[in-house]
Amino acid sequence: MNSYRGKYLFDGEKLVENFSFTEENGIIVNVGKYNDVPDAKDLGDSFVMPGIIDCHVHVTGNPETDQLEFDYDNPVETGRIVIEGTCNMKTILKAGLTTIRDLGSTNGIAISLRNGQKKGVIQGPHIVCAGELINYSKGNANGNDKRRNYINGVDMAREAARRQFALGADVIKLYTTGGIVTFGDEYAPCLFLEDEIRAAIQVAKRYGMMSSAHAQGKTAIITCSNAGISSIEHGVYIDEETAAVMKKNQTFIVPTLSAPHFAVKEGLRKNPDDPAHKGSQSVINTHNTSFTRAFKTGVPAANGSDTGNGFNYFENAPYELVLVSKLLSVENALKIATSSAAKLLRLEGKKGVIKKGADADFLVLRENPFDNIETVMDKKEVFQSGKLVI
Repeated sequence: MNSYRGKYLFDGEKLVENFSFTEENGIIVNVGKYNDVPDAKDLGDSFVMPGIIDCHVHVTGNPETDQLEFDYDNPVETGRIVIEGTCNMKTILKAGLTTIRDLGSTNGIAISLRNGQKKGVIQGPHIVCAGELINYSKGNANGNDKRRNYINGVDMAREAARRQFALGADVIKLYTTGGIVTFGDEYAPCLFLEDEIRAAIQVAKRYGMMSSAHAQGKTAIITCSNAGISSIEHGVYIDEETAAVMKKNQTFIVPTLSAPHFAVKEGLRKNPDDPAHKGSQSVINTHNTSFTRAFKTGVPAANGSDTGNGFNYFENAPYELVLVSKLLSVENALKIATSSAAKLLRLEGKKGVIKKGADADFLVLRENPFDNIETVMDKKEVFQSGKLVI
């Protein structure tokens, strides 16, 4: 049993001053006032908050390369990805992310990493896992490997979703639109048919899995929301109609503001002619407006950085909170990254809060983020299941 007390605590929903709490066997058993536990460890003016939850991570990704360019038949390559993913896990935890949702890994390797973390073999965050991407034929995350769940029709959509269940996935990820630079009859048009989307989501629900969709354009977002998707990833083009549909269906938005931010900041610096990075630069304002509109309309939001993709390094994942705070507020950014994210992942009351009965996953920050939100990027103490791990 360990008890702590201090000046500032964000409990996942609100700021509390002069607090104390006690954890036993990795579970928070009591939260009270500063003087309730006189012999508690005094954290002084440090700021305590739940461990960050990031709902859009690619743990086997390599920000310096295209994670999807991979020789699936080469066991040496598979071994490399496993080793890199294991190292990435520790980096992610050190950044303060104690729970993540991995939304697509090479050969579903993140499922093995999730299992290893649960067994205590690998140090890293608790993982909610999507396994492999479910992609449309000749899709944005494409290549020539036919095992990569490229679907063409309802039967293939069902088969791909069932395959993820068989692998042990907690959630499916549908790649329903192209990237920023994909054009058609609208920006980022929907490249799945509606019945394909519904078929995959129906299987996910039947098997108890959650669902998510890479969806940037209006048609894809509305179609996925009406089909019962759990969350929309990116959501670059959300107008008033789209936001209203998402609110009605209580479809979460996971904005991944970090993706275009780092594509522009780092990507264009290193590759100034890259069309994808230029595309990111062209839509940042639209993306910010869309997310703000959705949130203010009443669309539920959850934190997601898309870390692991191009120039979006794992140690920078908490910067998503900085970007969100600039559009909304520090309080909303913290809530979106804790209790709200836990709700999306079906971990409400267990993760993302410092309350009785929750897992004792928490951070001790050097500064108060309400005074300086960028302190989430600084060195911090990371506790997982009550133990100081970083």
